[in-house]
Amino acid sequence: LNANTVAAATSKFPDIKFYHCDVLKVDTTLDIKPDIIYMFNVLYAISDHNEALAALSRLAKPSTWLALFIYTDLGDYKKTAPKAFQLFNPIKHNEIEQTLNDAGWELKKQIDLNNEYLAWYRAFVEAIKSKKEPIIDASTPEMYEYVLERYKQLIVPIEAGTLGGSIVYAKPR
Repeated sequence: LNANTVAAATSKFPDIKFYHCDVLKVDTTLDIKPDIIYMFNVLYAISDHNEALAALSRLAKPSTWLALFIYTDLGDYKKTAPKAFQLFNPIKHNEIEQTLNDAGWELKKQIDLNNEYLAWYRAFVEAIKSKKEPIIDASTPEMYEYVLERYKQLIVPIEAGTLGGSIVYAKPR
């Protein structure tokens, strides 16, 4: 998410206010109490899940909903992850509820999407292949190969059953 993305979202949805800031400082940066906090595949890129979720909890009002679309470590993720994805930090599937609780949230619902992730990423790789020429025209052959290989590599831990995904809904405790 960057300033251009926020501008585009604001233009498309003028009745919704979008913010961009460091999640670890969100509670001291923003002077708001949001109705919903939504994060789409963000936690894997944050080293300290607890601190990020705690900062969001401090920002929340009692009626705020937290909605997370997240990668989950189903066990031994680091052992099956290709080198390019070793920096991924997916939340441990069996620790989601405790992590939320420790950060001031109460898990309300969790929907596991492990099979869907596999189908989505396989379909995405096929879509990349089907758009080879337009991708190369917009960039370079090397960029096309890089993107294709990155997403093919991401499928490896999903197929191995060590990387999955979930949608999580929580409320402040």
